Amino acid sequence: MKKWKRYGSLLLALLMCLSMTACGDGKKDGSGDVIPAAPDVLEDLDPDDSAEYDYSAYLGTWEDGQGNVLTVEKRDDGQVYYQLLDVNGDSNARGTLQYVKAYDSVYVHNEFDGAAYLLRFDADELVFEYFGTYTKAGGGTAPVVVDDADALPVKVEGRWRCSTVDPYQYIEFDAEGNWKLYFDEYNVADSGYLRYEPDEDVIYICSDVGGAMDGSYYIEVEGETLTISAGYVFSYDWFAPYEGVWLCESTDRCDYLVFDDDGDWQLQLEGKVIDEGYLWYAGEQEQTLYICSTQGSDVDGFDIGAPEDGRLLFSDYGRFAYIDESGIEWIDDGTGNGNEYYSWNAKLHQRNVSEFEGVWYYQEDLSADTYIVIDGEGNWSYYQRAPGDAEGTEMDHGTFSYSKDEGSVYYADSSVYDGVSYWVMEFEEDILIWDYDDTYYRME
Repeated sequence: MKKWKRYGSLLLALLMCLSMTACGDGKKDGSGDVIPAAPDVLEDLDPDDSAEYDYSAYLGTWEDGQGNVLTVEKRDDGQVYYQLLDVNGDSNARGTLQYVKAYDSVYVHNEFDGAAYLLRFDADELVFEYFGTYTKAGGGTAPVVVDDADALPVKVEGRWRCSTVDPYQYIEFDAEGNWKLYFDEYNVADSGYLRYEPDEDVIYICSDVGGAMDGSYYIEVEGETLTISAGYVFSYDWFAPYEGVWLCESTDRCDYLVFDDDGDWQLQLEGKVIDEGYLWYAGEQEQTLYICSTQGSDVDGFDIGAPEDGRLLFSDYGRFAYIDESGIEWIDDGTGNGNEYYSWNAKLHQRNVSEFEGVWYYQEDLSADTYIVIDGEGNWSYYQRAPGDAEGTEMDHGTFSYSKDEGSVYYADSSVYDGVSYWVMEFEEDILIWDYDDTYYRME
């Protein structure tokens, strides 16, 4: 027993010596203090955007030889992001890189489990603790987060309509390569940016809101067709650059030129339609749009150039300026019955609130406890009846304003209570949804 105690004491002493030697060989900071060994994983790593570090050695695409791909890139916000995709293209880990000064080491924060894993170099290999060892792919050229769509090898800027699911679904790319995927005319399903891999000559589509386009899908463009590798096919929308309301600057023969999203157009003067028609696309070979008038006017057959700097030339009517969402214009709807719609942009159509003139009763009940009176100028008053009070008492009143985001949506702004505004939607003619939940019917 004494022999085992002596061996145990010697072993403990040896371990202490090794421990002290290891500490002596550890990294030291600028003041000479020993930096503790970096743990493989940190469960509670607080984000620190102030920590400065050169991550350039980490940037690029890395492979483990088993089909897993690690991509590291720096984005416009200055942060360095990564994503780890398995052989099936599914994301196993993603998040941001962060230098931890206390350990003089780089960690990757994983959005999926909240932990931060050590990322370190072993010679020319990158070791991602618990996720494997990676070598740089494709000669080591770093991926490029696109900030200029013109720099890409193919044209993507513009609107592309889906030809495999629903033509009302479309994707739009701006001049900087940012994109939005719409599942109908108004609602965005996903959005993000593009990442170009020079070594692969591949453009990846990346969501910045955690959407399905997580960077594992890529886009291909051939002529007027854009394909996303998930199986979606889009066709370039030649009419999109014209959609909206244009103010005539060159002549007093018309006031406005209005295009819808199908290329149909109207010329308007003093609220009346003086000519109308459609744009005709001559095909991929010619790539020219022609003006066609359904009234057989002199504009028929003219070609129309692409808008430049918010200006458009339209036949002999001359130059038109695009009215953006800061413009407020009333446009005749062409039905001839005097109705109009209000346009912040071509996607939002609201009627003049003066057309809501009348008395609106809750749940289509003339004896309801509440009713709303709207006059011919769009002013409103909200009444509540007490038992035995047929007329009711005015509880609130105000004016309407128009939504800039949703079609057929208005705001009833109170003139009695500061900061109070009720959400109002025209559900259908003679039916209003008031304050999200209450339904009122025009009965007088």
